[in-house]
Amino acid sequence: MTRQYFVDEVCTWSELFDVVNDYDLYEFVEDIVSDDGRNDEINECLVDWAREYSWNELLDTLRSLDNDGESDWWVRSDYGEWYTTEDGDDTFEEKKADILQELDDREVWEDADEESEEIEAEDIELEPEEEFEIEDGEAVDALFVECSTAFKSIVKRSEEEKEAADKEFAEFFEFL
Repeated sequence: MTRQYFVDEVCTWSELFDVVNDYDLYEFVEDIVSDDGRNDEINECLVDWAREYSWNELLDTLRSLDNDGESDWWVRSDYGEWYTTEDGDDTFEEKKADILQELDDREVWEDADEESEEIEAEDIELEPEEEFEIEDGEAVDALFVECSTAFKSIVKRSEEEKEAADKEFAEFFEFL
């Protein structure tokens, strides 16, 4: 991944967590949990709360939990309080900036040249669309013309396949 790709394309918590998983950066998002994770943590605490609190205190504790937000992601404060967080909000941008700094420090970024796909000679299938033969006495120029035509056809087909793959990739991300 290039640095620019991270800056431009990592715009959701899910995408940021993909980067966290890829580079083992869990310490930067320890206080961020999904809605399911929050529910699991609260369920684990319920037994302890039931043992520690009277039923009135337990009821107050449960009522104090922030259930107003319909959010996929939550921030757990140092005091055990829960706050909603959304893609692109201040919490997200702070975490993204921290992770960006850490990745800068680790020097993990790929060069833009490494990420671009260039057509290698081994990748080109040398199966011309039309068969041609050189007859006795035919000029070498004709051979070069035929080879050039076949090569242009292969390059054009490769570019069309790349454009189709790029379009399919873009449609896939629109679907998400």
